[in-house]
Amino acid sequence: MLNHFQTTAGESDELLNAFVSKSARGKGVGQKLLKGICDLSRSRGKKQLTIHSGPRYELTAWGFYDKNTDGSHGFIMNKY
Repeated sequence: MLNHFQTTAGESDELLNAFVSKSARGKGVGQKLLKGICDLSRSRGKKQLTIHSGPRYELTAWGFYDKNTDGSHGFIMNKY
C-alpha cells in the first residue's frame, strides 16, 4: 500500500491508488483503510490529501469518498 502513497514537499499527500475487493465491500474495510491513510498523512504534518480517482470510478469510489469525507473536496482537471 505504501508504494501508492506519495509524500510531497508541500502541505499535501497524494493517494495514487487504493481499492477494496468486491468481496470485502460493505464491511467497513474501506472506511478503516481511508482512516488509516488520513491518520498517516496527518502524522506527517500534512493538511491535505489528494485522492486520485478517475472518471471510471464515478459509480463506485466517488460515492464512497462523498460519504466518508467532510465535503471539502473537488476536482483537479488535467493534473498531469
